[in-house]
Amino acid sequence: MTHATFAIEPRQQEGRLVLHLSGELDLAAREPLLRESERHAGAAPVVLDLSDARFIDASVVGALFRLARLSRDRGGRLALVDSHAATRSIWRLTGYPEVCPVFVSIQEATAALLK
Repeated sequence: MTHATFAIEPRQQEGRLVLHLSGELDLAAREPLLRESERHAGAAPVVLDLSDARFIDASVVGALFRLARLSRDRGGRLALVDSHAATRSIWRLTGYPEVCPVFVSIQEATAALLK
């Protein structure tokens, strides 16, 4: 699913569904992200890869909190990948890593989901 400012691309990677998000993740990306992710939440472990996101705003982080809760409620597992996590203040400011782990690589996230 590609829009003018962002894209959400489902991929199978290392035996896991990876939703690769890129571009400007702002209010316009919130609903498409929820629609695409909610279809998969709980069915199998899901990795959200935000490493190619140029911008992530609070509305998208709110959607990520919702997805983490939904996945947990459905008995699934969710992991987030952001290779820029150390330099993005949004994770520290929102406390999101306390609810859902944020990894720096898909390999690291996949290994954690296998545990």
